[in-house]
Amino acid sequence: MTKELFLNVCLKLFRRYYIICCVFDFKKPTSLTCAELVSVLKRRHIIKVGHKLKNITVLGIFFFLLQKTKLRVIAKRTLLEYWEKNPNTEQQLSAWYREASKADWENPNEIKEQYASASILQNSRVVFNICGNKYRLVVEINFPRKWVFIRFVGTHEEYDKINVNSI
Repeated sequence: MTKELFLNVCLKLFRRYYIICCVFDFKKPTSLTCAELVSVLKRRHIIKVGHKLKNITVLGIFFFLLQKTKLRVIAKRTLLEYWEKNPNTEQQLSAWYREASKADWENPNEIKEQYASASILQNSRVVFNICGNKYRLVVEINFPRKWVFIRFVGTHEEYDKINVNSI
């Protein structure tokens, strides 16, 4: 297997899986080293600053464990305060918070796969329907940093009165 083919396989796997098993032939000078693979993955922005990369060597086999970061939902307090005023929203808002905190969304398409009724807006904003579209949750997502900022929680009527792209 050539370096190019091997790199292409690794790049495809790193986008979907946490673990890659790579076998290197140390006797050939053309073999790909661990440092070379890591530098290519960093250049292609597959390994980002802040990710922890561990490598374990066992008889010439490298296992790369990439700890993908989950989303960090900022301002859970906003949800708590809202469901204290509107107790019928507590179950669905807390369920959304749990699911979003465990999610690993890389782009808006992955959100639509999980939440078909979500609306993708400008400025990385997403609108989620809560309690059968009686309530709306507007968030802003920073995909590279894995941050979710809660911008608005309210009824459908309150949502119609705001400018979603500026809140």
